[in-house]
Amino acid sequence: RHEYDSASTHVVMPWLRRTEKFLCACAAGKWILREDYLQASDAAGSWVDEEAYEWGTQPSDVDNEAELGNDRLLSGACQYWRQQAETTGKKAFENQDVALLGAAQAGALSVVRAAIEAGGGRVHVVKTRRSVRDVPVEQCSLVVCADDAHDIARSVSARCNVPVVSCGYVMDMLSRSGRVAMDSYAISL
Repeated sequence: RHEYDSASTHVVMPWLRRTEKFLCACAAGKWILREDYLQASDAAGSWVDEEAYEWGTQPSDVDNEAELGNDRLLSGACQYWRQQAETTGKKAFENQDVALLGAAQAGALSVVRAAIEAGGGRVHVVKTRRSVRDVPVEQCSLVVCADDAHDIARSVSARCNVPVVSCGYVMDMLSRSGRVAMDSYAISL
């Protein structure tokens, strides 16, 4: 199965890629494991302890990422978000309201929507400038803007003092263990 399943407790990946499934699993604080977890469990006849098979626990994980051209941070993100969820009891976007500006069914915005929802957030989609008044943007802690929705962003920023960022902010925040500066993703209006 290629889609993220919110009912899953573990995600097994042969290699790390910044896919929707990966971002959703990080946002939800799920175990993200290497394939050898399944082989070890099969050999043991029962599920084995996950920690030894979690991406980011082996030095070879970083080498694997370098070969694939990843930024060497994805494997660290797996542990970071799972441990955050375990220690705080909260997912990445737990109880946050986030406004998405643009057509949320297409491209990067649909991936961001799925990740925010997997991370326990509530998504409010604003497709047109006219529909801004129908969404409680004042309650939102973040506004994510598609590339073609800057006119909507101007309407939103006129109503409230909420950061307006590109889709890349959410994707990078999740894949880099939360270590990104929001300012560099801010949409200039």
